[in-house]
Amino acid sequence: MSSKSTVDNVLLFSFRRCWDGRGTLIPITANEDFPFSIARVFIVYNVPEGDDRGNHAHRKCSQVLQCLSGTIKVACTDKDKTISYTLDEPAKALLIPPGIWAQQIYYEKNTILQCYCDRKYEEEDYIRDMSIYKAWKND
Repeated sequence: MSSKSTVDNVLLFSFRRCWDGRGTLIPITANEDFPFSIARVFIVYNVPEGDDRGNHAHRKCSQVLQCLSGTIKVACTDKDKTISYTLDEPAKALLIPPGIWAQQIYYEKNTILQCYCDRKYEEEDYIRDMSIYKAWKND
């Protein structure tokens, strides 16, 4: 998808939940519960309440964001519009394809974000300047 992706390609979805009297389990099986093969997983935590992270786009990398604890607002932007999503339970997940500018705002103390990626970390894949992003989207 790359630079051709729009916010209409962002997908909010739910993982399966298995519940019994002992609690809820969310089984996540690679290559079954994701639209891509997982190459990297990372966790973000200890972000001060009200602060934000992200504020970048990827040229090639797709990501699935999952809020394990707390509440995160995710603003997804393409060159024409922004759509915001709220992640506030572990069963919710957000697929962000390449070419989308994403910002995560952490609303609660002790919020934990888990991110699954289809590529290993590549610094050259990141676009961290909005003016460069907009020029790239216009190509």
